Amino acid sequence: MFNPLTFTRRIGAWFSAGLSTKAKIIIISGLLIFSLGTLYAAYKVNDYFENDPNACSVCHVHDKANKAWVTSEHSGINCHECHHSTKIDQMRQLYQFVVLGHNKVSPRHGEVIVPWKLCFSCHWEKNEKYPKAPDISRSRYHAKHVFIERIECTKCHGYRTHKFTLEERYCVTCHKDKEVNEHMGPTEACGTMATLPCLNCHTDRTKDL
Repeated sequence: MFNPLTFTRRIGAWFSAGLSTKAKIIIISGLLIFSLGTLYAAYKVNDYFENDPNACSVCHVHDKANKAWVTSEHSGINCHECHHSTKIDQMRQLYQFVVLGHNKVSPRHGEVIVPWKLCFSCHWEKNEKYPKAPDISRSRYHAKHVFIERIECTKCHGYRTHKFTLEERYCVTCHKDKEVNEHMGPTEACGTMATLPCLNCHTDRTKDL
């Protein structure tokens, strides 16, 4: 029966007694170079999958999500800045892609919901990597919807995949049980007033937020 401990000891004994000093130096140098090369290759592969959008576009080049991202406000941001996955998930996806074929890759990684904390890392806190990200730290909109109502950012800013600009029709998805044109005046809104977007009246300065 094979015993790995015994095998290792035999290799060590052979290395110590059966090789010249020059041979030992050559073997150790070769192993060191091989190890460093392997580590560098692993680093480059990891860097490619973590920081290069091309890694995602290999499969997603023709889908709606990728096309929407290319023309969105986040087009200069790497996919993994927002769509995080664990190393275990990444290894599983790599195995499925290489061994089983791309059709066997789990669709779960394409349904990752971006948590609000990731959005806040750029839009609430100061992020040196993206200094021009809009600051919402004083926004009553977000104080109301995120902190009080506990609504995820993607509920409004990602109702359609990679469509980050808020549109009034997204408001109605939650406020559908309310009269859209209801107001505090003596008469109902009519004419051109009735067609105005929600955000024309409901701003950070209004008390209803």
